[in-house]
Amino acid sequence: MSIKKKKVVIVFVNKSNYENYENSGVLKSLHDKYDLKIWYDGETRFPSIQLPSLDFNGKIEYLKYLKEKASLKYFDKTKKQRTHTYYRRFKRVQGFKNILKFKSILLFSNFFKSDKGISFLENKLNSYVEKTRFFKEATKILKEENPDILLITHQSTSITLGISLAANKIELPVLSSIHSWDNIVKGNKLVNADYYAVWSDYMKNELLDYYPNVKVDTIFTTGTPQFHDYNSNQKLIHKEDFFNEFKIPKAKFYICFSANFKAIGQDEPQYLEDLIEEVKKYNSINEENIHIIFRPHPTEGSNRFDALLKEKPKDVTRVIHQKESKFNASQVLFSTLYYTDAMVNVGSTMGLDATLLGKLAFYLDYTVKNSSPLFSIDEIYKLVHFKSLKEYNNAIYHLKSKNDFTEIFKRISAENKTAIVKQQKWAETIVKHPIEGFATNYMNVLNEII
Repeated sequence: MSIKKKKVVIVFVNKSNYENYENSGVLKSLHDKYDLKIWYDGETRFPSIQLPSLDFNGKIEYLKYLKEKASLKYFDKTKKQRTHTYYRRFKRVQGFKNILKFKSILLFSNFFKSDKGISFLENKLNSYVEKTRFFKEATKILKEENPDILLITHQSTSITLGISLAANKIELPVLSSIHSWDNIVKGNKLVNADYYAVWSDYMKNELLDYYPNVKVDTIFTTGTPQFHDYNSNQKLIHKEDFFNEFKIPKAKFYICFSANFKAIGQDEPQYLEDLIEEVKKYNSINEENIHIIFRPHPTEGSNRFDALLKEKPKDVTRVIHQKESKFNASQVLFSTLYYTDAMVNVGSTMGLDATLLGKLAFYLDYTVKNSSPLFSIDEIYKLVHFKSLKEYNNAIYHLKSKNDFTEIFKRISAENKTAIVKQQKWAETIVKHPIEGFATNYMNVLNEII
């Protein structure tokens, strides 16, 4: 007589979220060992359920923002570092109604910046969510599917909030992964789970510090799926194909300039212009020539930079337009970093990507002329999640002026590994190593829980 498999349902909120888990091998392992259902609106080769349509109203969205802002103010009041509120500045809000809405959030958050106040907002938020059609349909689906456990892959979205509350209502255990390296300190945790899968022991300690109601024996260190194959070259595009696809000329050294999303990248065209000018100067007096590979933000493209790039010579800068490529975004990201000697960026996870691939990483950290009034470079590196870099002797080098670009040229020419070693020690703290062990770690945790 065959033994009936335990049943698991796993929730995904977008394509990249799904692909990280599928590419890591977790979904195949889940399918082989358990009765698996994928809860996701995109394409999948595994048995799946469609997500209900989201019908969260303005009150819910307002309460989400209010709870987040109150949490950040509470963290500023109770933690050593007092820059949590930099995460939600509302500088870019436009339109009279929106301005009024966010001004009121700023005001009212002062009345809820306490344990009791945040709990009150959370209870209010959850009560509104439980009145939605989304919540009722999610509850119905979970009752019909009747899994042994619900797996959530992102802890701060409306979708996963609604589904986790539905699971709580029917007393279904929930294992929630923390999605990104900065998520714990941002005040936007929406999912209250029975168990948590985190990137590292460093993140585990953050979770215990910021959410003391979470018990230590419910947190498991698994790593993250987004870097699992960085040591295997599975995503690597053959060099000739990559260089032909994007018409990249031959050079001795390559620097990747990786754009952030617009809210953080207000001044990036000026930074890129500075880098182009310094590379041209270097190439004019050195036999070893350098070329810039410019990677626009994958969801925003290069519109912000088009005027600049039309003026600048193509022998210095080549744009990676991955939307127009036959290769997918993760292949392009991996191959771009693999074939470059250094990565330059305004403080994002790309510093971690570059480090895990053994590449020099540099953060832009100076104010350009005519800087956008909606952006402050000083605030970026005061964000709380950057404290880990300071704890590791400023593991990623900060470019403090246009003249500092020469430091990149020196380091890539010298091929000195000291900086890389420093970066890697930091990375080992942020992500559990070996990074390719995520699938095994995750399955071991799930097996133990079940």
